[in-house]
Amino acid sequence: MNSNLDAVLLQSDIDCLFKWCTVNKLHLNIEKCSILSYTRKSQPLNHVYKINDLVLSRSDSVTDLGIIFDTKLDFSQHINPMVSRAYRRLGILKRKTKEFSSEIALKVLYYAHVRSSLEYCSIIWDLIYRNKIEIIERIQNNFLRYLLYKKNGIYLQDVSSSYLRDMFNIPSLCSRRDVSCVLFFYKVINGSIDCTDILSAINFAVPARSLRSQCAVIKRHNDPKLPVFQRSADCDQKASVIQDASVRASSDQRTPVIQPPAVVGTPVIQRCQCSKGASVPKCQCSKVPVFQKNSVPKVPVLQRRQRPKRQCSKNANDPKAPVVVQRRQ
Repeated sequence: MNSNLDAVLLQSDIDCLFKWCTVNKLHLNIEKCSILSYTRKSQPLNHVYKINDLVLSRSDSVTDLGIIFDTKLDFSQHINPMVSRAYRRLGILKRKTKEFSSEIALKVLYYAHVRSSLEYCSIIWDLIYRNKIEIIERIQNNFLRYLLYKKNGIYLQDVSSSYLRDMFNIPSLCSRRDVSCVLFFYKVINGSIDCTDILSAINFAVPARSLRSQCAVIKRHNDPKLPVFQRSADCDQKASVIQDASVRASSDQRTPVIQPPAVVGTPVIQRCQCSKGASVPKCQCSKVPVFQKNSVPKVPVLQRRQRPKRQCSKNANDPKAPVVVQRRQ
């Protein structure tokens, strides 16, 4: 929302939605409806919205399918309850498995009750802040130390988490979230997940493979199934510069003189020896046109560039004077 006009347009859309629900006999519980503005501004535009002349309440967060969305979309209000809930489940697991000695059984219980809650809809709230990532990783590190205690009978605190992950073959939660994001991206591109809005927002920039220069740039069309190949403007300019340089280099070394080959059976126009001096085919005298038969095309002759001759000047008065060699300009 940048101005009051945007707020008025949104209010008209809300009225149209309410009319559509009334026509289709869909009852809206207005008491459960609220307003949530996503912004990072210190002074956002707060407009009063209504449904059927009832003012909607404004809230700082909303829960949708178990995910808590806040106004800044940093998901801190979702992560903090999730971490506390995972710690409670891990404590129950430790208390109920005091007599367990099987490592596989402990892993299965941890995967089912603790790690599953930490990875629910991780594609939406995937973290970018390092402090939040470490808070979630501490839960798994706590469980890894518990496994080490069950294995050796000693509860160690100074063991590195990477060493424990390698020992028990359990990847980190951050790497698992990255894999799930890449897998979701792969499914969207290949059509396994039908989501045209996300697919239209993806821009592909694939460099062209070239042995000499990378001039071609691939840009995606509005339809993702129809790629369009466009050539950059600098490519033609680079090609012309390279061609001019090669032509200059070849002209400096040798200058080829190409003579066009003679065609078999073509009359050679010659001047008649009579007083009229007309061409041989048009002259009315007894001269006959001469034709070249079985003529062989001439091979192009390469002529070397002649160097300028040196001029020697010597002082006639002094025979011992040195000889001065001068080049022609």
